[in-house]
Amino acid sequence: MWCSFKRGLIQPTGAGLVPVPAPQASPSPKAPHRQDMDKFNLDNLNEEQKSFLRSAFLEDPDVLEDLLKSGTTTVSQSTKSKLTKKCCYLLLDKESRSLLAQLKATISTVESSKIIRRLLEKTGTSCDVNDSDPYGNGDQTPLPSEGASAQILRYLFADGGDLEQWWIGYRMPSSAYSGKRLPAFAWNCIMGDHIAVRNELQAQPTFQDRRNVLEQRVTSMRMSPLILTIASSKNLDRVSQYTGRPTKLMNHVAVVGILLMYGASPNAKEVTGKTACHYGAGSHATKDTLEMTDMCIRATATTTFLGRNVVLDGLSRKNYNGMEGILGGFVSETERRVFHPLNDPKKEMAIRPDNIFVVSKCAGQQSRQVCILDKSLRAKNLVEVQDRIGSISLHEVAMSSQGDVAKFLLHRSSNCLDIPDLSGRSVRDMFMKPVSGVNPVNDVIRGHLKKTSKKKLWKVRKKEACEMCGTKANRLGRELRQCTSCLDAVYCSKECQVSHWKGFHRKECKEREKQLGLELGDPASIPKGHTSINFCSQTRSSQFHCTAPKSAKQDEKFWVKVQSEGLQHNLLIYDKTHYCNFYLAPGSLGFRDLAESVADQTEFLGKKSFYLAKINQDGKFVIFPHTSAVKKW
Repeated sequence: MWCSFKRGLIQPTGAGLVPVPAPQASPSPKAPHRQDMDKFNLDNLNEEQKSFLRSAFLEDPDVLEDLLKSGTTTVSQSTKSKLTKKCCYLLLDKESRSLLAQLKATISTVESSKIIRRLLEKTGTSCDVNDSDPYGNGDQTPLPSEGASAQILRYLFADGGDLEQWWIGYRMPSSAYSGKRLPAFAWNCIMGDHIAVRNELQAQPTFQDRRNVLEQRVTSMRMSPLILTIASSKNLDRVSQYTGRPTKLMNHVAVVGILLMYGASPNAKEVTGKTACHYGAGSHATKDTLEMTDMCIRATATTTFLGRNVVLDGLSRKNYNGMEGILGGFVSETERRVFHPLNDPKKEMAIRPDNIFVVSKCAGQQSRQVCILDKSLRAKNLVEVQDRIGSISLHEVAMSSQGDVAKFLLHRSSNCLDIPDLSGRSVRDMFMKPVSGVNPVNDVIRGHLKKTSKKKLWKVRKKEACEMCGTKANRLGRELRQCTSCLDAVYCSKECQVSHWKGFHRKECKEREKQLGLELGDPASIPKGHTSINFCSQTRSSQFHCTAPKSAKQDEKFWVKVQSEGLQHNLLIYDKTHYCNFYLAPGSLGFRDLAESVADQTEFLGKKSFYLAKINQDGKFVIFPHTSAVKKW
């Protein structure tokens, strides 16, 4: 993906074009002078970028001026794309440009491997770490999303690295081809030969041998077979041209299903940090790639313990309960996981995830079994996984006209709107700007925001009847008991709560809590000279902590006060002891939803409110806006 226009404005990464209002003078003459470009602030550009923009300005000053001044320009998308690509290209030094040109010209995988290795070294990527990790993700060190290093990674991803050079070598005789060749398994994935893929996986003698085949990184982009399959499926004609396999015989969707079933990691990353979701649900997604991506997203939800020892329980066949084994792959058709019994590793059983448990051991406590569904709640949604410059799939899709892909991603994660890249820019931020023209993605995102607003969800959670028997609170003359985990389900008695837990609520409690919780982003930097004063204890502190109070255990909820001065100012969040005490800046994850929730609380004129909160097992601060209450501190 090119670092494209940000809602109609030129935004070449690292260039930082900042338009300055034009002086109130007569319209630009038809033959402009070079100094007319002085009306634009080009201080952040290098000389080549300045020269390019000046020449473009001289060629068509009205178009370029409109383009730089506002987001309401009617400049064609092709013109914007041309200017953006050129500005991004000019971020690179001469060696990088030369290497990229050589990469496009060569057909030798030996040469292409050397070129990409050098390009990666220029980004600071440790190629030695990559070499020592042939079955893993290698060096995934984050890189700034602005500057030459990020542009190199973007170019490599956009062009597929040297994937085509590897394709070229498939049928060429050794005398005419200088380079390495891909293993047979990789070729079967590229060609969508699901029968050959299944046969080779079944032929592996041990579980580890199979894992090595499934995770071996290939090409200079270090693609796993899963990513390689999805990437190749978008170029069926090219694959057919180089391999001779007719496109009608290719079934990449079936290949991905088989790879996942035999234990391929759905969240594997290639050298730029891209996942199957980036490749399958990006700006060039197809119906097939979306189907394959959906499989990977669903597999990721329960893949935390892939290859680990687990135990079965709760099955109707009592003789299976207590059986120990290894957690295998994901069966996409049934949502089950493959289970390999320890006493017969070659045997495969498809088991529902809620019947698979891990043994959890805590210091000073007896070991206990925990369902992998509960343990996997911490698993990262594949839609929200960032690459090395912090981008998710939606960042790319938002710059395209792929409304169906945007809908696909948003349906699977509402949080992806607020995930910022490493420059701090989220998709929601991108859509805060005025938008010109007709773009299906704009309509999809606006519609999604209206349909799934958590603000609406929180307003309807005030429940007045027991979830088990339907008894209303006004009949009891007191408040109903509340589930202390999800803070949503309510009951008239302990007996109703226990009965409902066993029969139903146990399965949905964690999901309700996750749905109603609002995860907050990192705390803002503390304004210089600010001090916190606790008027109850008469103590003063300049220390700010985004953490639970000392008395609260991990995952235990506690009350916090949130103070707001509006959407343009930091939120101040603290508990009664002021041990938890921090700011949340505008634009941060969860800021807008929380600020709007505070504004709705009429008891304090929309200036403050009290909520239950917790620190989850990932160390993230989660607040529950539907618990808004009145306190006296």
